[in-house]
Amino acid sequence: MLGSDVVGRFDSLGEQLHGFDPFLDALPADVAQKVARDDFLAVLAKRR
Repeated sequence: MLGSDVVGRFDSLGEQLHGFDPFLDALPADVAQKVARDDFLAVLAKRR
């Protein structure tokens, strides 16, 4: 799961997260999808 230490001001959040692009590009596509998206969604509460 990816994340940042951005607190309160989110102007630079996109730029901060794009810093992970080289890391994600080095991974197989299915693993990158899990790290960048799926693992985060898995920790969210399920809707009832």
